Amino acid sequence: LQPQRVTIQGLMDGTLTYFDTQRRLQSEPASRYVQIRFVTAQDNPSRSESPATAPATQPAGQVTVELTDGQRLQGMLVDTLEQGQKLRFRVGADAAAWIAIVPLEQVRVLTWSGASTGAATPTELGSGNTGPSSDRVVLSNGDRLEGFVTELSPQGLSLRLAGENAGQSTLPLDRLASVQLNNPKVEPVSNQALVTWKSGVALRGSDVRMGVESGQSVARFHPVLADGESASCEVPVSALLSVDLNSRVGRLVRLNDLPMKVTDGGV
Repeated sequence: LQPQRVTIQGLMDGTLTYFDTQRRLQSEPASRYVQIRFVTAQDNPSRSESPATAPATQPAGQVTVELTDGQRLQGMLVDTLEQGQKLRFRVGADAAAWIAIVPLEQVRVLTWSGASTGAATPTELGSGNTGPSSDRVVLSNGDRLEGFVTELSPQGLSLRLAGENAGQSTLPLDRLASVQLNNPKVEPVSNQALVTWKSGVALRGSDVRMGVESGQSVARFHPVLADGESASCEVPVSALLSVDLNSRVGRLVRLNDLPMKVTDGGV
């Protein structure tokens, strides 16, 4: 891989246009590149950043959702489909808002804004193959329940409890800090771009475009989770960390996303 510092002018119809270090305008197929990483004058280009796991502040009631394929979104749960088996989130604000549809079977972790430090984290999930009764619910007071989540909606969560307190329980959302579902990780679809925000949001999609509008650099793309083929996500480039392109040479994988373990020399 050969990193190259450039000034991007635009990305349109699979063509990347940029000024190189000699200020020459270049246009090349975007498929030649693996990733576009956005840096500022204060950034150290030799340091590989990882996105934050959560933004500094979130609106009340907002949910951070991590999916089995590594995507992460933040939005408001507005309603559900198919008896709580598909979740509809409102992502973004005002005119830029769009609706994401997330099947419950593709969810690994949901964390509500304001969750305490006792809330579950993705690293607690392990391999995700410990059986059908290992979903975990962390309440806002720190209590933990285990069982099988049968339904989730804006009205609450239905949990089939395991162990001594076996039975069905319904919990209002304002009592939840986080929910871990025992859904195994899956490999992402290879022909999709991955757009990663500095806040930690990471969404896969197609038709990624970049350009300057009203003096601001803006990126647009069609998220795979979007409700409707015409739905698009618009975001200022200043809010982005990177765009992993649908490159013919493959894709980058962060080391902490690989299934590794210490076999010798660890403490």
